[in-house]
Amino acid sequence: MSVPSPGRYGWVLRVWAVVAVFAALTLARSAQVGIPLRDPHGAVLRNRVALSVGLFVVLALLDAAARAWRDRSAGVVRVLRTRWTGRRLALTTSGLLAYHCVYFCYHNLKSWDVLNRPRDGMLLAWDRWLFLGHDPAALLHQLLGQHLAAYVLMVVYESFSTLASVAFVAALVLVDRARDGYVAVAAGVWVWILGVGSYYAIPSLGPFHAAPRLFAGLPHTMIQDTQARYVAQRAHLLAHPHAADAFAQISAFASLHVGVTCTIWLLARYYGLRRLARVLAVFLAGTVVATVYLGWHFAVDDVAGALIAVLAVRLGRLLVEPRFSCMGASIAQRWLHGGVRRRHDNAGVSELVHDVRHGEFGRTLSILTGVGSLITAGEIFIAHDKASFGNRWMWLPVALGPVGAAAGVAGLVSETASHTALPLASASIVANGLQGTFFHVRGVGQKPGGWRNARYNLEMGPPLFAPLLMTMVGGMGLVASLLRRKI
Repeated sequence: MSVPSPGRYGWVLRVWAVVAVFAALTLARSAQVGIPLRDPHGAVLRNRVALSVGLFVVLALLDAAARAWRDRSAGVVRVLRTRWTGRRLALTTSGLLAYHCVYFCYHNLKSWDVLNRPRDGMLLAWDRWLFLGHDPAALLHQLLGQHLAAYVLMVVYESFSTLASVAFVAALVLVDRARDGYVAVAAGVWVWILGVGSYYAIPSLGPFHAAPRLFAGLPHTMIQDTQARYVAQRAHLLAHPHAADAFAQISAFASLHVGVTCTIWLLARYYGLRRLARVLAVFLAGTVVATVYLGWHFAVDDVAGALIAVLAVRLGRLLVEPRFSCMGASIAQRWLHGGVRRRHDNAGVSELVHDVRHGEFGRTLSILTGVGSLITAGEIFIAHDKASFGNRWMWLPVALGPVGAAAGVAGLVSETASHTALPLASASIVANGLQGTFFHVRGVGQKPGGWRNARYNLEMGPPLFAPLLMTMVGGMGLVASLLRRKI
């Protein structure tokens, strides 16, 4: 009987090496703070492992039933025996254990992060600087309202746990090669590690705690109950750190709701699941809005979470496929057709070229133009309303918002509209953005002291470059109108 060489499973060893180092760091931190590792009520480790085992059994049975249905000569039991060999079971079990070990360490490190002084004021200032003096949560409340949207976004936010629980188990179960599933495991390992690192880099609690007045108008839902419970957990741990039930779950920077969701979206693209990736892209957008709207995260938290996702997937691939000799195997093709496909490093470029040639990129830019027009028009309305629309030209960008939205939708569904209505509306938006920039520059110059007192007047006068956001939106529409569509 031949014994497999260690090099054959080097990718498994590399994953476990990362897990071992992270576990060692967790133990060192535990010794430093004098608090042991905890699994309160089994919620972090025991129950999560049990859930993963249950999901594994259900998904494996569904997968076997689907394969047996396609191959009439094979029964479900036969498919299970053929597919789930001792080697594959061992690799899958190892992957799930590695993932949950990191997740357990992550939660304990996150709990101890509350011992660090929060820096929410700095994050709040960053958000207001990025949004030209406005709070992004307040803008979303004005744009979406504070009733129905709160309930819809609550559902989106609370769906995250289910998505994360299913996604990483599914990646191990549904692929043909266990090694392909380990890319998802490695990416999941890295996203938790990088995420808790960001917690310690900038400790924070979130805007709901730093600026509670911004969220006073939202209806009372389970979100407010959870936030109050997290604050109470933090207070309990700070007051009684050695109590057996002292365990905190609150940290804001970076947003791992966004980070993990973005990781799953990137993995769907990696595995070639284009339709699923589109659905996940919509869910990711909803998650980004929900985190800010409900007060869980600052906007900069979401940006950091997305960057962590990109890095986590990259590191995950490096861990499992060091030379990137192949991209992920397409679950769709393997599962539905039994085929084997390898995607090489230039697959992303080829896919982009395909999208440009066949009009998919142009359609994407069209709908982004439409959505961007509405968002900028809403922001401009709020800003100009504060100035009581003192100049009649201040109404023009607000009026162009619905025009750009209609043209964007028309350009999405009609090639004719993409070369007529879309460029006309986009050119008008670009021109108005440039006109607005001129008015804002003139407005700064008309403040007391003019440009000689530039530093003060730039802060107190109209936002100098804000109109160029409209120009960028219109520019996307012009680019979309120049792209040909090949069906």
